[in-house]
Amino acid sequence: GQTGGVLAFFASGQVNNRGALSASDAGFRGGAWVGTAAAVFGCINPDQPGPEGARKGEGVAAGRYGPGATGNGNVANGAGGGDCHNSGGGGGGNAGCGGQGGFSVTPNDNGRDVGGRPGVPLSYSLLTHLSFGGGGGAAHDNDLVGDPGGTGGGAVFLRAGSFIGTGTLSASGATPPMAIDDGAPGAGAGGSISIRVAGDLQCGLIEARGGTGAASRSYPNGGSPTGQIFGAGGGGGGGRVLVQAADAGACPVDVSGGLGGLALEPTSDGGFGAGPRDAGDPLSRGAVQWLSGGFEVDGGLTDAGDDGGVDGGLTDAGDDAGVDGGLTDAGDDGGVDGGLTDAGDDGGVDGGAMNSGADGGAADSGAAPVQPSSRTFQVGCDCDSAGPGTLWLALAAASLAPRPRRRVRAWGAFVLGPKV
Repeated sequence: GQTGGVLAFFASGQVNNRGALSASDAGFRGGAWVGTAAAVFGCINPDQPGPEGARKGEGVAAGRYGPGATGNGNVANGAGGGDCHNSGGGGGGNAGCGGQGGFSVTPNDNGRDVGGRPGVPLSYSLLTHLSFGGGGGAAHDNDLVGDPGGTGGGAVFLRAGSFIGTGTLSASGATPPMAIDDGAPGAGAGGSISIRVAGDLQCGLIEARGGTGAASRSYPNGGSPTGQIFGAGGGGGGGRVLVQAADAGACPVDVSGGLGGLALEPTSDGGFGAGPRDAGDPLSRGAVQWLSGGFEVDGGLTDAGDDGGVDGGLTDAGDDAGVDGGLTDAGDDGGVDGGLTDAGDDGGVDGGAMNSGADGGAADSGAAPVQPSSRTFQVGCDCDSAGPGTLWLALAAASLAPRPRRRVRAWGAFVLGPKV
């Protein structure tokens, strides 16, 4: 996608959240559903052409999403689609690894391990970058009805004097609906949340959870007379959260990964290859970074210092790793721009239209970072070993360039009511 997915605001005073601040189901897109009436069996290709290979979920690798991105191989944190016949889509990744898609249909295709491969974890820090959760892969379907893979969680970026209330902050991945008589799609991974306040932090919950993989069933009530079992979808990996406050003890955080879907048949072992199966799986769990001490906040119009703070004004000319609330960022600051132009070599995330720095944004005319390969990054379920899909991320990390969906600057108390 080109726009949306980011919820960002800056407040110099207190924020009272009584509802929900959410970028859930707003990140990288799941693989689109494309049906076929053909009964083809035996597919094994990680880039299996469609429609025998279902579409992959979207991730940080540019140009690897859409009609030509099919088959069960993942692409970085975007999960693979299911290969024929009727295998499940994989779950997207972010800080946590996604889950494997379920096996191909049995007995027709012998329950082969050709479900979508999981999206791999990304290596980056929320001090300098944000990333959406990877999209889940679509499943292989041949009954001309189905659903896409789950969308990953988006990004929430918040700076304030203090933050109170019983409301939630969320950037969780989506759970797709159950599939009937076909393979089932994978879930989206949790996204990213960065919340840094000068004073105390209280909330009901901060969550960037992975979605649950879609379940599969042979008939609306289950119990196929031929004993068929269809591949369920893989669960989404957990997201990434950064928290800084003078005291954040009253704000719980959940970055758990989602479980794989169930194959709802009497003869199934439950998952039929879809993972993960353990709710406490450490590979699918996301990451939380806690920074001690309150964040320094500037309430004025200009920040020209090297202070790592938040600007409430129009211009930031310092090398301060801060956040600009205004129109221009001319510093080499690794920050996040809320405005129109970023002319610095800052490796940050642009909210606007132009990027002339070395930061992996939408239009980059500077010294570009190492770019991902166009080939499929195939990994298995053993996501604790770094595969080729994560190598470029250690160098370039995961920068994005969509415009913020919504941006609010508040001077003083800021109260959010229930979402309508």
